[in-house]
Amino acid sequence: ARFKSLQNFSFSLVLFMSCSEFLYSISNLIGNPPDGSAACYLQAGLQSFSMLAAIFWNCVIAYVLKNAILFPEKLLVISKRMPYFHLYCWGVPLVLTLLPSATMSYGNAGGWCWIKNTKAGEFWRFFQFYAPLWAVMGYNIQVYWSIRKVVSRADKLDKKKSLLFFPLILVVCWFFGSINRIQNMAKPNNPIAWLYVLQVVFGNSQGFFHFVAYGSTPPVRREIMGLHTDTSEMEELNDSELLDDESHEGTIINQGERKIPVGSVGSVDSSSSSPIRSQSEI
Repeated sequence: ARFKSLQNFSFSLVLFMSCSEFLYSISNLIGNPPDGSAACYLQAGLQSFSMLAAIFWNCVIAYVLKNAILFPEKLLVISKRMPYFHLYCWGVPLVLTLLPSATMSYGNAGGWCWIKNTKAGEFWRFFQFYAPLWAVMGYNIQVYWSIRKVVSRADKLDKKKSLLFFPLILVVCWFFGSINRIQNMAKPNNPIAWLYVLQVVFGNSQGFFHFVAYGSTPPVRREIMGLHTDTSEMEELNDSELLDDESHEGTIINQGERKIPVGSVGSVDSSSSSPIRSQSEI
């Protein structure tokens, strides 16, 4: 099958996050519909749902990334939680999206339709969007720090470590948006134009940064460039290939009292009786 090496648990998470970001792009194409129109409500609801879904999938990927590096033996169990991940990443955003409708808070937000800039709208903006966003940003920072502390002990880490920075993409892309929101709450009558510009630029660059991060991994580059490995090498590609590459083979990371070979972080193969396999590569 085409792109067989990408048809695994890890890349399926990336696919679902990309779907949510695609929905967000569609909402932007609606433009700036009249306040109170069906198109305005559609854009507002679609933006809320898709942005939240992308944030929640981002959180799940960071969670899987952290466990695959620190606790590779848990990866098989985690891979069986996909139905719960779907419920979390689609169900919770759906519920949160419906909440502002209770106070008729969807409408023109200035340039596009989202949660209106009213007293009730300000509450929903914080509770429905920014509170989950900031919680996930904090978690992603903690994940990055945990991963960095472990893998920094490995040799030859300068190559192909783009996925180590994945948890920071959300933080970078929404940093200026968060600062702008805090500034708006502190001085609602004194907006700062350049903060709005940076919010729009970085907020809409999240998909691009994810493309760069995942597109720079060897499995993706191999498929794009049409480079095919032999059967034995293909069998070694697994769900933890997002975490390491052949340049790390044999490197040992001391984690507490145990040592983990970075080149065999662990993977998931539902057709195998053994939950841990190697060799993995980013």
